[in-house]
Amino acid sequence: MKPIVASIAKSSQVIRIFRNQRPAQLPNCLDLQSVSGLRQILERETSINPARLVIIGAAAQSQSKLYSQLKSQEIAEIIETNIVSYANLIAEVLPTMIQMKFGRFIYLSSFRSVHHVNGATLYSASKAFGERLFAGIGSEYGRLNICATSIRMGYFEGRMALELSKDQIQKLNKKISLKRLGTGTELLQAIEFAIENPYSNGGVIDLHGGIICD
Repeated sequence: MKPIVASIAKSSQVIRIFRNQRPAQLPNCLDLQSVSGLRQILERETSINPARLVIIGAAAQSQSKLYSQLKSQEIAEIIETNIVSYANLIAEVLPTMIQMKFGRFIYLSSFRSVHHVNGATLYSASKAFGERLFAGIGSEYGRLNICATSIRMGYFEGRMALELSKDQIQKLNKKISLKRLGTGTELLQAIEFAIENPYSNGGVIDLHGGIICD
């Protein structure tokens, strides 16, 4: 996400919310450790233009175990990061969006929201929840020019790929119609489309290169 955030920050003030590890500093970025108090910051920071308030939801806690193997703490972390944090985030920013009659929610989802794989039950369910949550917000507040779009991602270059071996990437490429991972530029193009096209509301953009799921 860093190259995408850096690109957006060239023209807009960016607020990054992190949990444990503070991201590397970037110009034009304000970093928060929780969504608590975000509403007050939006009202206080004169450098932020609330009339162009765009929220990009990229936080996700992954899963690589069968459900019975998950510890209670791991279950709680997935639910907190993938579900509760987004519900709280919406509650923080929606009043400002309603006041300004503008808002864009871009939710970075996963093709796993509709294609299950063993070892990702809770992760998949949480992504499906996120898609429905943001679709509902777009449905309720589209009349106020507050729109929501989910981007159902496949496998992309960057941090995701760094966690995989060359052999794993080669196996993935065989399952992708384009025979390669997605690029940050292609993800940024989808985000920009969802922001600039007001008729992109309540739906999902499939961005997985034509992956063939087992």
